[in-house]
Amino acid sequence: MTWILTALAGAFMGGFFSLLLILLIRFPRKSLRVGPFSWMGLLPYWVQNQFKKQVLQVVRTAKLTEQVHHYLLADSTRDLTDRWVQSQIARYLTTTLPEKWPMLSLMIGEKTQDKVCAAVSEHIQSAWTPSLLELQKNHLTPQKFEELLIRIMQLEQTECWTEKIWTSLKQAIPIVMLFFVLAGSTIALLVKLLIPYL
Repeated sequence: MTWILTALAGAFMGGFFSLLLILLIRFPRKSLRVGPFSWMGLLPYWVQNQFKKQVLQVVRTAKLTEQVHHYLLADSTRDLTDRWVQSQIARYLTTTLPEKWPMLSLMIGEKTQDKVCAAVSEHIQSAWTPSLLELQKNHLTPQKFEELLIRIMQLEQTECWTEKIWTSLKQAIPIVMLFFVLAGSTIALLVKLLIPYL
C-alpha cells in the first residue's frame, strides 16, 4: 500500500510541476512589474525579445535575398516572363483592341502583330538583366528584403505570434503532463527503494 501511495505522491508532484511549468511558459502575457522587478511568461518574453531576431537570422543564414536574385536573373524566369507577356499582347491585339478601337485594329494586321510581339520579346531579352540589377540595387537590398519580410510576416505583432506559437504548443501539453507524472512517480519509487541503502 505504501508503494502505491508513494507512486501517487510522486505522480501528484510531477503533475504539479508540469502545471507550474506550463503556467510559467504562458503567463503573465504582459510584463508584470513589482517594484524594480518585472516578470513575463517565458513564451511572450521570447517572442517579444528574440523571435524577430531568430527569424531574421534564419533568413540571413538561408541567404534568401541571394536565392531571390538568382531566381529573378535566371534564364528560365526571363523566358517565362517573355512567354507570359507575349500571350497578353496577343490576347490584347486579337480580343481587346477590336472591341475598344475597331478602326485601329483594322490597321494592325497579323504581320504587324507579329512584329510588335517580336519587338517586345527582343526588348525583354535585352533589358531583363540590367533592369533586374537596377531593381536589386534600389529595391531588393538585404536590408529592404528583411524589412519587406517583417511587414509580410507581421513580425512586429508579437501578441499575434505568441498566440500562434501557443496554439501549436498546446497540443503537446497532455504529453508533457503525462511525462512529468510518470517521471515523478518513477523518481518517488526509486527514492523509496534506495532510502534503506543510504
